[in-house]
Amino acid sequence: MTAPSATTASLLLALLVTGCSAALPRVTYDHPVTNRTDNSGSVEVVTRQGTGRVPMVPGGPPLEFTRVQFNVEDQGIFADCLREELTRLGLLRVPPAGSPDLKPDVVIVLTFTKSELRSSFYEHTLGVTMNISSGDKTFERVYEVDSHEGESPGKKWNTSGKEGKAMAAKKLLARLIPDIDAFLGRSS
Repeated sequence: MTAPSATTASLLLALLVTGCSAALPRVTYDHPVTNRTDNSGSVEVVTRQGTGRVPMVPGGPPLEFTRVQFNVEDQGIFADCLREELTRLGLLRVPPAGSPDLKPDVVIVLTFTKSELRSSFYEHTLGVTMNISSGDKTFERVYEVDSHEGESPGKKWNTSGKEGKAMAAKKLLARLIPDIDAFLGRSS
């Protein structure tokens, strides 16, 4: 019996890896906020396809995995999570995507500028620019989060593709919501 070729091994591993990931699960923000309002809001998202080429076999061709990446679909799901959390926390009343709102009091635009996957541990790095406007007040900040920052070696080694995405999304929420909370406090 002969060993499989590098190409066959790469293909089999690619099928295994891409089958291990699914869309981003819903994530929540688990901290208190200080500025509850009755303001209406909207969250818009500018998406970007993720990047990540994974060499499956030493010396073999790198393969791209869009399902494992924090892809355009995941970025849309993240925006939905942010809308839901802003409403649940009482920061803003944000209708679901596609709902007509004539003129929201606060507009939040998330632009995904970076979405990288490193093959080790399903580690995601996200770059996002958030712009907030309300009347003549504006705010802009650039964020970069790493899904595995601050995680133990055991957690890194035992992370599935879906968990890696959720870790990145939860860390991004933890960076965005305090800034939205502070902006609402300054603009009221």
